[in-house]
Amino acid sequence: MGTYVVMAQKLAGFLMTKGFKLHSLEQNRKDGSKHVFIFTNSIELEKAIEEYKAIRK
Repeated sequence: MGTYVVMAQKLAGFLMTKGFKLHSLEQNRKDGSKHVFIFTNSIELEKAIEEYKAIRK
């Protein structure tokens, strides 16, 4: 399993409320005033991201 990079803070927060642990937090290379959120990729993580996208529509 690899990692999954999340650019949006709201999505990262949603994933953490669902119990996914933040692997690491790094500074965004394109915009130094922002961060990227790194999670361990899994099928469950991808399903949670799809759930978030469905809610946000």
